[in-house]
Formats: sequence, structure tokens, C-alpha cells
Amino acid sequence: MKNLNFIENFMIIHHFTKSIFKYSSIKEIDSNLNETHAKILLFVYKHEQRQMSKINRYIGIQKGAFTTSVDILIDNGYILKIKDEKDKRFTNLELTQKGIQMAVKLEQNLYKSINDMLDNIDEKEKEEINDALKLLSKFCMKNKKTIK
Repeated sequence: MKNLNFIENFMIIHHFTKSIFKYSSIKEIDSNLNETHAKILLFVYKHEQRQMSKINRYIGIQKGAFTTSVDILIDNGYILKIKDEKDKRFTNLELTQKGIQMAVKLEQNLYKSINDMLDNIDEKEKEEINDALKLLSKFCMKNKKTIK
């Protein structure tokens, strides 16, 4: 495989995943939320590791923009900042009850958007897409430490 095709494929996947968030009607659920807010809420909802710095690395935005997004989520009553009990240098994020409810709505909305896209393809192709995504996810997890 040529490097150019590899890069182009990653760019297509990146654009596609951004589009899923963009067109999943996040603003209809809460007009104060954007893609970054949704990603933060879903990450905190889905993962036990909730350290701010690790979430920021996963989301992949500038530290200042991430902090601003977290502050907006706090102001809207979705999350809390909690000092790590084992190491006070770290701050963790925790969902409020309102945050849990919003994360559930966001997740349902994203799955609806994804299912709408998959409606026009047969089961075999859906399985192939899912297998390809699993393989890509495995590759990304294996190589995430080499990308900074």
C-alpha cells in the first residue's frame, strides 16, 4: 500500500467520524453542546479512566480549548471536577445525574445516525465494516503510544 493511500484513508475516516458527530443533531438535544462536549461526555460515560489529561489526549484538542469545553460542561451541570484521591496532582471528571442522562441521549442519537447510514447495506457488508473497524481500533490502540 502506498503511503498516500494510507493517509487519504485515514483522512476519510477522520472526516467521516467527525461528520457522525456533526450530523447526529447534538444541538437539537442541547443547543449549548457541540461535538467536543459530546465526545467528552461520552468518554467519561464509557470509560473508568477519567483523568482530565488522558481524556484531553484522547479527544485530541488543544489544552486550553479542552479546559474551556470542560468548564462549559460544568456550568451546564453535566460534569464535576474531582481531585484524584491517590494523587492530588491529577483531576478527574465525573458525570452528574444530568450528565449521565445527556450521555445516554447522545449515545442513542449517535447509534440512530449510524444505523440510518447502515440501513441501505446488507448484513454481510455491515459485518465486514464492523470487522474492519475492530481491526482499525486494534491497530490504533496498539500504536497510540507512538503518536504524541
